[in-house]
Amino acid sequence: MGISGHSLALALVGCIVAAIARADDARVVLRDAKPVAHGIAAFPKIVAPKSEAATRVNRALEGADASVDRVAVDCNHYKGWHRTVSVTMGGPRYLSLLASDDWYCGGAYPDTEFTALVFDLSTGAPIDWMKLFPADFIGKAGPSPGGGVSDPIGIESPRLWDLFVKTANAAEHDDCNDVRSDPSGSGTRLMIWPNAKDGGIDLFAAEFPHVVKACAGPATLPTAELRKLGADAALLDAIDEAHAKGWYDDRKQ
Repeated sequence: MGISGHSLALALVGCIVAAIARADDARVVLRDAKPVAHGIAAFPKIVAPKSEAATRVNRALEGADASVDRVAVDCNHYKGWHRTVSVTMGGPRYLSLLASDDWYCGGAYPDTEFTALVFDLSTGAPIDWMKLFPADFIGKAGPSPGGGVSDPIGIESPRLWDLFVKTANAAEHDDCNDVRSDPSGSGTRLMIWPNAKDGGIDLFAAEFPHVVKACAGPATLPTAELRKLGADAALLDAIDEAHAKGWYDDRKQ
């Protein structure tokens, strides 16, 4: 029995869709990249990208490396800057990388910072957090003005901020309760990322100044709590799967 051209086309489309789904559901294979400079780790890159989405991710990560290189070169010729990078979720469906920076470039004190880059592996674009939470949760989400795909996403969400304060204050038992509960002029912009190791999403106060940076977190909201809040089930399923399979590392520690 012969196969019609229409049936063959449908079969080929089905195979392509299945291949894309399998690629998104697989663990992301990464390779360490050449450091930006001594002590300044580069973001790892996807090995032998086989799709435009994977290529887009690698281009964005190269742009992030170039950005820190432009800043760090002025920091005592790199001597005052140290960066490590960890994979907080390496699939399925999402890739989350976290850079941890420590620097001292003169002045009164050293400083620290986190930079989270989270990608949707089906498109290669930065994760769209507004689509993954209920409509009333997030007011704005995007990079800082002038930023692009190589920059971290900032979240403006009173409800997520309240959850950050509640979770961090309950977990830390430190002197930061008042700072988090009343951030004054520090701002309430959050940076968030999947944390497969702890099975949740981390929230970090992205605008806290140095004097209260120790109070910025991160604090982890577990997937069980996020399900009750109506967060995207497919994302939470992916985090749970990455947690169960150990699809993460702890290089920043």
